[in-house]
Amino acid sequence: MENFLLQAITDELAQLLAGRALGRIYQPSGSADLILDFRLRNERLLLISAEPTDPRLHLISTSMKSLGAASRSSSAFAGILRKRIGGGLLLALKKEPLERVIRFVFQTYGAAGEPITFTLIAELLGRSANILLVDQDDRIVWSLKWGKRENLAEVLASRYQPPQAEDKLDPFTISEADFERLLSSGEPISKIVQLRLLGFGPLFAREVQSRAINRSPAAALRSVLEDLFERPLTPVIYSASPLDEILPAQVEPNKNLIVSPIKLEQAAGLQATRFDSILNAVEVYQATLARARAFNQEVRRLKTELKLNLDRRQKLRANLEDDLRRLGDFEKYRKFGELILANLVNLERDGDLLRVVDLYDPAQPVIEIPADSQATPKKVAEGYFKLYQKSRRGTAAITKRLSALEQEIQSISNLLSAAGKALDEEGLNRIRIGECGVPSGSGRRGDKELFQSAIGEPRADKIKRERLKGVRRYLSSDNYQILVGRSGQDNDNLTFKLASANDVWLHAADYPGSHVIIRNPKKQPVPHRSIIEAAELAAFFSQAKNEAEAVVNYTERKYVSKIKGAAPGLVRLASFKSVTVVPQERAIRQD
Repeated sequence: MENFLLQAITDELAQLLAGRALGRIYQPSGSADLILDFRLRNERLLLISAEPTDPRLHLISTSMKSLGAASRSSSAFAGILRKRIGGGLLLALKKEPLERVIRFVFQTYGAAGEPITFTLIAELLGRSANILLVDQDDRIVWSLKWGKRENLAEVLASRYQPPQAEDKLDPFTISEADFERLLSSGEPISKIVQLRLLGFGPLFAREVQSRAINRSPAAALRSVLEDLFERPLTPVIYSASPLDEILPAQVEPNKNLIVSPIKLEQAAGLQATRFDSILNAVEVYQATLARARAFNQEVRRLKTELKLNLDRRQKLRANLEDDLRRLGDFEKYRKFGELILANLVNLERDGDLLRVVDLYDPAQPVIEIPADSQATPKKVAEGYFKLYQKSRRGTAAITKRLSALEQEIQSISNLLSAAGKALDEEGLNRIRIGECGVPSGSGRRGDKELFQSAIGEPRADKIKRERLKGVRRYLSSDNYQILVGRSGQDNDNLTFKLASANDVWLHAADYPGSHVIIRNPKKQPVPHRSIIEAAELAAFFSQAKNEAEAVVNYTERKYVSKIKGAAPGLVRLASFKSVTVVPQERAIRQD
């Protein structure tokens, strides 16, 4: 996130958050994100991210409840923040001039009621991004990240040292003559501005260059700074198409999707969406970006799976072709057998060889046929006839399998090509359910069947045969089949007739509701994401549906038993785990 954008965000946040008490503090497990709850309208939360690839600061429209059980997870850093600044008032929020360092100053109270000040410092500096807590003497209390060679005791006893200032010039005080001298090197204006002037990142450096087309470089620089600091801001998102029509595959950050606190001349060819607040603009921008990133991740995952299965089939094809070559000309085995029987009277044996007249050759030469020296000629002939039949059947089977394999390879290649061309989630789902590739009526395995076999899904025709009345069907994000019962009897049928021992069984704890099954044909650990999505369905199709969150028990089907004489749907669990989720339908409905 660029310096000048951060400045606009910080200024607006300072007005919004000043004097507010800090509520809950959340650090997602394994991440460098910190989420702070200032009890804002519409349950918006403040996200501070020290992720090295994308450090940023902005609001997110979600709530602690919607984050589910994970919002109660803890870390040493989050625990110390809760202890030191939880419930504290935000006295000030300020950013270091021309640097991406933001200070949140909180006031809390000691045991004797004395006011105590702590400062949360967000260093959003790319790879070295970090978040620290310092006391009123600027001594480090704790840090989100620690250097590999840092001695913890020494660091905690030391004063906070701001990041070393870059050896650059101040854009507000540089003279026009000095600026012109910088440009005399002949390098592009944007490169010189970014490398030699404090505070400028790629976006606003390019804007100086764009404005310099119709004015002097010095005037262009002044124009950008005046728009950023002396005139009312005009928050805007530039995009290649209207924001509500953006396709995630087409998003290119800072190229065809740009957020800015001011109008940009460099974005003349893009559509502009105006906002009354830079916070709102950045939130929409980040949500659009997050959707695109999630989509691209799904595309990569899908393509990886397809490539893996394509490689397996290509390797199998190579092995089958080797087998076919080894089988060679199986007709010769029949010929050997017939010649041995035809030459029983006059054949000659020489150790492991039989010499016979080749009656198939007009010249009738004497040929040698390999033979077991301990076997009679008739037994040798029988052996060759058996080898002929075996080789003939093997060749036919391999040829048939190779033909089918070629079709599978072509179908997976079609799916792989389609995955690379998918523009949005709907297009990706069409690939998953097989609405692409092989024309109907071709007599070949369809893409849907091929895709299911590639990812370990049960065959569609098998599911159709097994499908019971009263079962809802869903598909998880990891492409696992999820089945949901409708009534007590349906639950019994689903759990004890349709489900396999290694399938995952789920049910809302302490509430009547549907049995839910995750099909697990590969008998491998089911991804946690799929368990969460199935648990959400179990909570949704139960009397906990209207609760903010619900506990769902889950276990393998083999640990579920029917209670003798009990009403339909009542079961006993020999072992189970639990997860807390928000009741909702996130999985893809299939019927």
